[in-house]
Amino acid sequence: MMIKYDKCNKCNHNTNISVEENNKRFIIENTNKLHINKVKVDGCLINNQKACDYLFEILDSCKKGNIKRIIYIELKGSSKGVEQAIQQIEKTIKYCEKKYNHNKDIPKDIYIVGSHTHPKMKSKLQIIRNNLMEEFNARLYPPRNPTIEITI
Repeated sequence: MMIKYDKCNKCNHNTNISVEENNKRFIIENTNKLHINKVKVDGCLINNQKACDYLFEILDSCKKGNIKRIIYIELKGSSKGVEQAIQQIEKTIKYCEKKYNHNKDIPKDIYIVGSHTHPKMKSKLQIIRNNLMEEFNARLYPPRNPTIEITI
């Protein structure tokens, strides 16, 4: 079920959709003009608990709201790192599974903007990637700084 919470979401099929916080930016080049529901999570959809910053629901249409894919975004403004970002995203996924029926069948992508991966973290990151795929059907992409741009 698509998230409909007026003050937190906006659904459209613009060719460029972006979010930015703390000089970190995530951009979707929507070349196929897919319907995308942009949701502000932390401090809007979810209050008083850890959550990722944004999520994007890729839909068949804004009116029907059938979800084809979900993209979770964490814009790290601090150096607290990848592990904290993963915890925030996991809590968001669990919240949305329970409240909005974002089940495991829906493919999920995870992007962390603004955190550097310490060389010692690389092997641990592979274990985290495998766990996210197994538990949530979620693919974690390598963290990058300060901007991530994807095309869908």
